[in-house]
Amino acid sequence: MGREDVRDWISQENSGVHGQTEQRRTNLKFPRRKNNIRVGAIAIAKMLALVMEECYSVEEISQECGLAVQTVRRYMKELYKNKVIHIVDWTEDARGIRTVKVWGFGDKPDAEKPKNITSKEACAKYRAKMKQIKLMQQMTGQNK
Repeated sequence: MGREDVRDWISQENSGVHGQTEQRRTNLKFPRRKNNIRVGAIAIAKMLALVMEECYSVEEISQECGLAVQTVRRYMKELYKNKVIHIVDWTEDARGIRTVKVWGFGDKPDAEKPKNITSKEACAKYRAKMKQIKLMQQMTGQNK
């Protein structure tokens, strides 16, 4: 079977999606966007507006503007390299360690990163948390 035979077979036998012929498929025109602004551009504008107004962490910015956390992190890294934003503060993550950066607008010196807690402090913090949970369970009658 040669090329011409294959073309003839496609146009006659296999008429395409929903019975459309090959000729009709090539004449289709897709509607143009009415709004040329992309959704990502709007989200980035929201992200910058948030950082200009107040100080936010990456997770908070992600929730507010609708971008993925990794995307916000990547943009923040670029803005930080170009000295548009700086680190205002460090907040605690889910484990209770102060490693989450809080970003602010401007070219000011970064906040000093807190020192790592010792294992003794981490254990004491964990024990206090477990004691609090146990107390709450006793108060609500959920003893295990």
